[in-house]
Amino acid sequence: MDSAELSPDGHWMAYRSDDSGADEIWAQAFPAGERHRVSANGGLSPAWARNGRELFFLMPLLTSSLLPRLSPMAVDFTSGTVFKAGVPHKLFEAKIHPSSPQRSYDLTPGGEFIAAQLKERPDEIVNS
Repeated sequence: MDSAELSPDGHWMAYRSDDSGADEIWAQAFPAGERHRVSANGGLSPAWARNGRELFFLMPLLTSSLLPRLSPMAVDFTSGTVFKAGVPHKLFEAKIHPSSPQRSYDLTPGGEFIAAQLKERPDEIVNS
């Protein structure tokens, strides 16, 4: 477990864990309680919107590049003590390079997603 983020209302902790055999995003009641898998196809670096109504994370992309690339995802979330989350959806097409220990993206006070998008270098492009 790593990359833990407490929800703005203090009721939920989002984090990355590979307990299921793959990196996934989980939400668990805080300080203790049931945990729920949020991501469906892998996930890293969770971050809550300041209003607590969305949870963001990065999903691994299958690419021909040797470097791992990630795409921004969002999940609608109902704050409170009962777990209510929507289906993860892609925010936009991007290839974001992972970073650690800090996230390679952030959210503005208005809830906008910001990140540096990597541009492919010619030596990373594989022709089929």
